[in-house]
Amino acid sequence: MMKFKKIIFLMIIFIFALIISVNANTTTNTESENIQALETVEIDVTTIAENFNNNIYVSNLSNLGITVMAEQVEGLITLMYNDTSSVDYYIDSSTNVLSTTYEMGNTECDVLNALFIETISTMQGNESGLILPFAWGDHFCYSSLTDNGIGKNYLYEDGKTVISFEINPSIKLTLPETSTPLTSDDFLVEYETFYPDENCLVRDKNLIFYKTFLEDGTMELYIGQMNELTTEQAYQSILNAVDILFEDTKAAYYFKQNYSDFSLGNFEFDGVSVNVDITSLPTSTIETVLTGANMKYAKFTINRDIVKEKLPSVVIDNPEIGDTSKNSNNKLSLGIIILVFIFAIVIIGFVIRFHKNSKK
Repeated sequence: MMKFKKIIFLMIIFIFALIISVNANTTTNTESENIQALETVEIDVTTIAENFNNNIYVSNLSNLGITVMAEQVEGLITLMYNDTSSVDYYIDSSTNVLSTTYEMGNTECDVLNALFIETISTMQGNESGLILPFAWGDHFCYSSLTDNGIGKNYLYEDGKTVISFEINPSIKLTLPETSTPLTSDDFLVEYETFYPDENCLVRDKNLIFYKTFLEDGTMELYIGQMNELTTEQAYQSILNAVDILFEDTKAAYYFKQNYSDFSLGNFEFDGVSVNVDITSLPTSTIETVLTGANMKYAKFTINRDIVKEKLPSVVIDNPEIGDTSKNSNNKLSLGIIILVFIFAIVIIGFVIRFHKNSKK
């Protein structure tokens, strides 16, 4: 009996050791690949403030009555927002790494920090606006300088949460890869304006969504994406929004079955008109000004009464059209559970058989 327990114990130790070893090797290899992949570039850090003040987005904000500017002295760059908020960046004389901290939840400081990253990105030779949508958000949170040249984390100091930020201007910033649409989680962040018949703006990474209404109650949904409108991101974002707004799972199918993708261009079907020739959103705010480079837009003009009349006759032939993000996690979890269950049965069966044979 003691021998049997010892075998079980050793098998458990072996499995845990194997898992730890695989994870450690994967992490080490990934970190090594990231470091080797980083491209270095030289910029004149003494001209960062000058480049900041000449940034096109600084000019665009001034059209909204918002003044942002930078001042630079040796070892220090100070950014200011309408004389109400400021952020100080300290320059490490040996590495040129710039660092700062500011209180979490201060939108004005978030804008300044995003423009600061954008300025350094353009000084490195990147296209204007390339990095801005990712800089103004949570994309770089919990990152380190060795990941992509930016370190951004949250700290708790003196009873409040602060953002700790640092950037190495010698590591060239690259456009993060993204292929995910806006999902229910993104829309529900703005639930106070998303559900009612009110204007609502939602943005995440390289996507921006805007909902508004005409005087007769007609709903207009706008979607914008950097460089091109893709089915996987832009159109799927619209389908996910429609899925929620109509509170009927058939709504997204109705859209998809009548308008498969943006390759159809301008198009009309019962209750819906699609226009892909628009060049901007019908509102001008900080959120719409600080968008990415070369934005492409589409507008869906929707008569909700007509669409609702059509939904009962919709036949669902593809269960993957709506907000699939809610289903993917469940499928993944179920798959893992099944694999673990099968693995456990095999191991138990092997141990029992081995134990029986050892008694003979």
